[in-house]
Amino acid sequence: MINLLSAVTLSVIGSTLISRRTNSKGKFDFIMTMAIWSLILSGMSLAKFFEG
Repeated sequence: MINLLSAVTLSVIGSTLISRRTNSKGKFDFIMTMAIWSLILSGMSLAKFFEG
């Protein structure tokens, strides 16, 4: 559970940094946000699988 929370927190921080960096490019920001959330979901499923 701790790994899950830390992964979500890091991904939220990374998404905010990326959105601030590419604020002028809306479409690129949206694509990166979707990619980050897909990574979050896959990481959560992997964490649940390994934790049992």
